[in-house]
Amino acid sequence: MRRNAAGAQVGHTEQYRKLEKEFGTIVADTWLAEHISQTKWARNLLKRTDVILGDTETTGRAEDAVIVDIGICRLDRSVIIDSLVHTDLKIGTNAEMVHGISNADLANAPKWRDLWPTIAAAFKSAKCFVAYNEKFDRRLIEQTNYNEDLPDPEIPPGIGDELMIRFANWVGDWDAKWQHYKWHKLESGHRALGDALAMIDVLEKMAASEAC
Repeated sequence: MRRNAAGAQVGHTEQYRKLEKEFGTIVADTWLAEHISQTKWARNLLKRTDVILGDTETTGRAEDAVIVDIGICRLDRSVIIDSLVHTDLKIGTNAEMVHGISNADLANAPKWRDLWPTIAAAFKSAKCFVAYNEKFDRRLIEQTNYNEDLPDPEIPPGIGDELMIRFANWVGDWDAKWQHYKWHKLESGHRALGDALAMIDVLEKMAASEAC
């Protein structure tokens, strides 16, 4: 059975049979319709030229957390920005364990306000902003601007449901504990640009389904 980089099942026929066996034909048919819908959506998105993809790594998840790493790219994999971000705030232990960035790594990095003109220009140039966990990344961009006394960011519209959720629905691995399809991590080393580029891999996997 083929697997993607995050270990998620690719073959829609196998997944249909699995769901049919576990939950019945109605559930399997419902998932397949969702799978086909997400496949078509991914194909349409990949045709666009006005999309940017972004990811951030941060000092933590709290309301006072800020960005310490940002990566933004286009669907053609051209890189707009890939930079660590200096901050005097302490990186939380849990956050450092996830992304491996320490405060020492940020000593010579540019400050957010120095990077902001490039980031703002990227937002202005696009009509759609894709992030895997979009609500989190949007919030952290807003928080970091606030921390630096910068204007509220004008981030392009997103894609409705986050890519993480769309991909989970496309894969169809049911999580009985949380009562939704299982979320899959991006396999890219948890650095911002790596995650941004990994989202393109996810979109291409979704678009490549033979279900439609």
